[in-house]
Amino acid sequence: MKRLLSVIAVVLYVSVSAYSQSLTQADRDRAMKYLESTKQGVLDATAGLSDAQWNFKPAPDRWSVAEVTEHIAAAEGYLRGMITEKVMTAPPRPEGEDVKAIDEMVLTAIPDRTQHRQAPEPLKPTNRFGSPLG
Repeated sequence: MKRLLSVIAVVLYVSVSAYSQSLTQADRDRAMKYLESTKQGVLDATAGLSDAQWNFKPAPDRWSVAEVTEHIAAAEGYLRGMITEKVMTAPPRPEGEDVKAIDEMVLTAIPDRTQHRQAPEPLKPTNRFGSPLG
């Protein structure tokens, strides 16, 4: 599941970079490459799962693969909205701030699942997308 959550990191990477400065082509290429690799990771990790595997919950308070995948998809839309409404309209970061360090922190911190946090209500799974094929 750690790999699945890394999809969110690229959205944050792009948002931090966009907030702080104009993106260079290298930044855009890096973000797109990361996005594609994490997308492929999700597809590979969930390919061929049966309905039982897709919906299996290891404990009542744990999410199934379906719920984790739904959460990731919902988070992408949620973060895209935040970027559009807040980040892209915010003033540039102060000169001299180490934007690369912030980007690296985001790419490291977001996929780290050693500390579990409660998802905000709009990102909790509700079966809004149906089956993986639907």
